[in-house]
Amino acid sequence: MEEKLDIRIQRTYAALTETFLQMMREMPFEDIRISELCERSMIRKSTFYKHFGDKSELLAFLIRQELERNNARLEKEAANATPDERCRRLIGMTLDLIEENRELLESAAESESSSRILELVAEQILPDLQRRLREEARTGTALPAAPEVLASFYFGGLVETVRRSLKKGSCLNTPALKEQLSTLVCRSLRPGAADRFSRPPV
Repeated sequence: MEEKLDIRIQRTYAALTETFLQMMREMPFEDIRISELCERSMIRKSTFYKHFGDKSELLAFLIRQELERNNARLEKEAANATPDERCRRLIGMTLDLIEENRELLESAAESESSSRILELVAEQILPDLQRRLREEARTGTALPAAPEVLASFYFGGLVETVRRSLKKGSCLNTPALKEQLSTLVCRSLRPGAADRFSRPPV
C-alpha cells in the first residue's frame, strides 16, 4: 500500500511540475492560478494543498529537485576529481542547465514577480553552495573568505551574467564562457594551509 502511495505521489508531482513549467513559459508567474494549474494537471486542489502551501512552494520544490539531480550527477562524474576539476564540472553543468531552461528564465525575468522568483532560487541554491565550500575547506582548500560570503559573491556574479546574457540574446554554455567562469572561480579556491575561513563552523 505504501509503495502504491509513493507511486501516486510521484505521479502527482510529475503532473503538477510539468504543467507548472509549461504555464510559466506561457504567462507571468503572478498570473498562474492554482485552480487552473490543478485543472490542467487533472489534480484536485485539495491534493495540491496537501503537498504545497502555494505556487511559491511548488517552485522551491522544483529548484530543489534540479539541485539534487545536478548534485547526484556531479558526485557520480567527479567522485575522484580534484577540487579544480569539480569546480569546472559544476560550472559547466550549471551553465548547461541554465541554457536548457532559457525560455523559462526569460519568462521569469520579464515577470513582475522576478524579485520573488530570484529570492526563491537564492534560498535553495545558497545553502547548497555554502555546503560545497565547507566540504572543500575540510579537504584542504584554503578559502579566501567565509563560505557564506563566497557563496553570495559567486551567486550574485552568476545571476548578473545570466541577466546580461538573456538581455543580449547570447548563448550561456559556450566553451569560452565556461572557461572564463571556471578560471575565475577556481583561482580563488586553491589547495593550501587551512586558514580561519577554511575551518568548519563550530
